[in-house]
Amino acid sequence: MINVHEIKSTVVVIVVHVFFPIRALFHNQIRSIQKGVFDGLQKLQFLYLQSNNISDIEVGAFSELGDLQILNLSSNSIKYLRSGIFSGLSSLQYLLLTDNSIHVIDGHAFGSLKSLKYLFFLGTELGPVNPDALAGLNSLEKMSTSDNRLCCLLNDKKNVSLNVTCATTSQTSPLDTCSRLYPNLALRFAGWIMGLLALCGNGAVLFIRLRDRKKQKNKVQNTMISSLALADILMGLYMIIITSADLRYGDGFYLRAPQWRDSHMCRFAGFLGFLSSEASVLTLTLITVDRFICIVFPFRPELKIQHKGSMILVGSVWVFTILLSLGLVIITSYKPDVYGLSDVCLGLPLHVEAVDTGVLEITGDFFFEYQVNYKITDVSSRPPWLFSIIIFIGFNLVSFAFILICYIMIFIESSKASEKAHKSKSNKQETKLAVRMALLVATDLACWMPVIIMGIISQSGAVTLPPSLYAWTVILIVPINSSINPFLYTFIVHIDAMKKKRKKMESKEKRVGLQQVQNKQTGNQPSAPTDATD
Repeated sequence: MINVHEIKSTVVVIVVHVFFPIRALFHNQIRSIQKGVFDGLQKLQFLYLQSNNISDIEVGAFSELGDLQILNLSSNSIKYLRSGIFSGLSSLQYLLLTDNSIHVIDGHAFGSLKSLKYLFFLGTELGPVNPDALAGLNSLEKMSTSDNRLCCLLNDKKNVSLNVTCATTSQTSPLDTCSRLYPNLALRFAGWIMGLLALCGNGAVLFIRLRDRKKQKNKVQNTMISSLALADILMGLYMIIITSADLRYGDGFYLRAPQWRDSHMCRFAGFLGFLSSEASVLTLTLITVDRFICIVFPFRPELKIQHKGSMILVGSVWVFTILLSLGLVIITSYKPDVYGLSDVCLGLPLHVEAVDTGVLEITGDFFFEYQVNYKITDVSSRPPWLFSIIIFIGFNLVSFAFILICYIMIFIESSKASEKAHKSKSNKQETKLAVRMALLVATDLACWMPVIIMGIISQSGAVTLPPSLYAWTVILIVPINSSINPFLYTFIVHIDAMKKKRKKMESKEKRVGLQQVQNKQTGNQPSAPTDATD
C-alpha cells in the first residue's frame, strides 16, 4: 500500500506561492490517503491528486486542511464515499470527483462542506442512492453529474437551500423522473383495481370454461376465449407486480430506478406484459378469422376451423409469443436500447427526444478569477427503440387493421342476409356470436389504438409526450381490455341464457293455460295417467 509519505520514485511538484499554496501530486501511483498525511499544511489552498490509483481515503485525512479551496480527486479508483470523509474542509469551494468508480455515497458524506460551490461528479457508477447523499450542501451553486438522480436530490429542500444549476453530462433517458413509480394516489388505487379485476375475473372465466368445456356447443370459440382469458390473467399478474414495486419503493423510487429496471423481477414483469399483450392480439386475430369464415362463407364447411385445428392454432400462438418474449429478455440483457425497458418494464414507443447534455467548465486564471460555465456538448436525439416500434406500432397496427376490415365485411354480409326472408337460424346464431366477439375486439382496440396513435405522433416528432404518460398508459389504457373482457363475454352469455330460460318458462305457462281453457270448454277434466291407457 503506497501513501503520500512513501512516494520515492516519482516527481512531486510543490509550488508555494505567497497567496496560493499549492500541492500537486498527480500522475503518481498513490493508492490510499491516510489520516495525518497533511499535518502541518494548514495554509494549503490547492491540492491536486488526480490521475492516481487512490481507492481508499481514511476519515479525517483532510481534517487539517481548513483553508483548502480546491480538491481534485479526478481519475482515481474511489468506490466508497463514507460519512465524514471530507471532514475539516470548511473552506473548500471546488471538489472534483470526475472519472471514479464511486458506487456508494453514505448519507451526509458531504455534510462538512459548508462552503462548497462547485461539485464535479462525472463518470460514476452509482448503485442505489442514499436519500441524504447530498445533504448539507447549502452553499452549492453548480454541479456537473452523469447521474440524473443526483440532480433530483438537489431539488429536495432538505438537501439544499438555494437553487442549484445541475449540468447533466450524459443523455438523460426520457424515462428518468424525480418521482415515485406511480406519481399520484389515483394511479395507485387504479393499479390494484385493474390488476385484481384482470386476475380474478379472467381466472373465474378460465375455470368455468375449462370445467364446462364438454358442454360447450362451439368448442372452437371456447378454446379461443380460454386462450384470451389466460393472456388477460398474465396482464393482471403483470399489473400486480408493477403496483407492488410502487408500494415497496415509495417516494424514493427514482433513487433506485436504474437498479429496478435491471432487476430480474422487472424483466419477468416485462416478459409477462409483453407475452400477454401479443398473445391477446394474436388470439383476437384467430377469433376474427373464425367469425369471418362462418359468416362470409356459411356454405363452405371445409373452410371452417375445427376443434383440433383451433387447438393447434392457439398452441402455435403461445409458442410463438413465448419464444418472442424470451428472446426479448435475452436481447435486452445485452443491449437495453433495443427495447427501451422503462420503469413499468415495458418499452412502449412513446419517446424519442433526449434532453440536451453538457458539462461544467472552469475558465479563467486559477490564481485570480474563476468562472464555471455550463457548456452544451450534445443535442442529438435518443436512438429510437426499434423493437418497440416494430411490435407495438407495426405488428399491432397491421393486426388491428386486418381485424377491423374483417368485421366490416362480416356486418356487411350480415346486413345483406337480414334482407332475405329465408335467413337461416344457424346464420342468425353465427351473426349474434360475431356481435359478441366484436365487443371483445372493440375493448382491445380501445386499449391498443391510443398506444399506437401516441407512438406514431411521438416518433414522427409531432409532439413530445411527458414521461409520466408511461404510468398512465400502463394503468388506465393497456389493461382495460383484460379487466373488462371477462365481464363482457360472461355477462352477455349469462343474460342470453336467462332470456332463453325465461322464454321457455313463458312458453310452458302458455301451453298449460291453453290446455286448461280447452278442457273447460269441452267439459272434460284432466285424465289420470291410468285412465289414458283404457
